[in-house]
Amino acid sequence: MTGRPWVLFVDDDVLRLGTHAVLDAMAHLRSTGRRVAGWPCDWFPDNSVVHHARRDFLGLHQDVFLTGAALLVDLEGWDPPGFPPMYNEDWLFLYEPIARGLVVAGPDIGQATYDPYARAERARDEEFGDVLGEGLFHLLHVREPVEVATEAAYWHSVHAKRTKLIRRIVAELRERLAVVATESEQARLVHALAAIEESRKQLTRATPASLADFVRRWRLDEQLWRSYLTRLPPRDTLKQALVYLGLHESWVVGTEP
Repeated sequence: MTGRPWVLFVDDDVLRLGTHAVLDAMAHLRSTGRRVAGWPCDWFPDNSVVHHARRDFLGLHQDVFLTGAALLVDLEGWDPPGFPPMYNEDWLFLYEPIARGLVVAGPDIGQATYDPYARAERARDEEFGDVLGEGLFHLLHVREPVEVATEAAYWHSVHAKRTKLIRRIVAELRERLAVVATESEQARLVHALAAIEESRKQLTRATPASLADFVRRWRLDEQLWRSYLTRLPPRDTLKQALVYLGLHESWVVGTEP
């Protein structure tokens, strides 16, 4: 709407993302023809509650991936995807660009620490998007088209694998609670168990049929999104554009009038 060629997404808890890193990424994107650069948050892992628990209580390696927490997008020469209103919306944004080889990863950065088990609601809100993201990105690894995920049959094995993982975590937490020595450790385990139990409840609702249905609707939404982009009116300033898109002007901080 304003003719700007770049958008940089940065969460307010991101650490160690310097100006030089952004400038280097801009130069790299323009020289290679790629369109998106991201920085994994590795210092304190940017993972879901279930995957924090997988690392913390099962002792399994859990990697981190690019997210919208620190993401640079070159807008010229393509129509970028949208961000669905759900957990792992950044994974869905990245899905097609990664499939097309348009994404590059920068060096690891960090984010502010937090207790992933403090609020069981966090696990509840993450579960559907976490299962969906894991299943979709598996298709990229095995080089299968996204259309595979529009059928419920694909999601049965994904759902079964997730169910097994959550059961293992629950069993481990209960075993530790039976022998825990200190009150502080007991409190941590109780909170973790409550969070993972919330994930398990939500997983029963994330059926293979509902996951496949979401993918079908998401692919349709992507077509509607691109059509919407073509109808956006030009605006002179970023503030005018953001207010048009629904943000209250008091939320927009900048130097423009």
